[in-house]
Amino acid sequence: MFEGQYVFFATGRSPNTHDLGLENTDVKTDEKGFVVVDETLKAGKNIYVVGEVIGEPMLETVAAKEGFTVATNALEEKNVKIDYRVVPKVVLTDPQLASVGLTDREAQKFTECSCRTVEISNVPKALILGEEKGLIKMVVDAKTKEILGVHILAYNAAEMIHEAAMVIRNRMTVDKVIDTLHVFPTMSEAIKLAALSFKGDISKMPCCAL
Repeated sequence: MFEGQYVFFATGRSPNTHDLGLENTDVKTDEKGFVVVDETLKAGKNIYVVGEVIGEPMLETVAAKEGFTVATNALEEKNVKIDYRVVPKVVLTDPQLASVGLTDREAQKFTECSCRTVEISNVPKALILGEEKGLIKMVVDAKTKEILGVHILAYNAAEMIHEAAMVIRNRMTVDKVIDTLHVFPTMSEAIKLAALSFKGDISKMPCCAL
């Protein structure tokens, strides 16, 4: 049970595009008012758009990356695209919630997927720190064993998620993650433990298996 003076509800965000005069350009918006862009972030003739006004993911880091991409495409006449598969998202709660890649529901729309969930209490570093609350979930393509998503609820998850982003960016498989040495003891071992869980019961594996 928790007590507090205020309760806040997140009701979502809507684009502020109705007074921009877009009807005088060839820029289009969707039914919610978000600007429609192509893969190079072009919205119309000589018009590029970035940031939350084009929709999810609505993150400052993404907007900055989009701005750099647009400058490259507009000024250097290139067709650089952003790989939105590998955008890490973090909620700085306690414990922290971090995610990158697909959820199992999203993955099931185009492939057969397999998932494993490991409790953070299985991570030696978490035991040392007394930060045993949480879990890590890994989403894998059932046929190719490519890792499609990693979702972490744990102490220091915001730091751990970067390794997961690199794993997904480089289309690594479960076996490649298992074959990658991890420092012992660290919280990031959770990612390797999640991969090992596809091979067997990690509670029965010796620490040298890490």
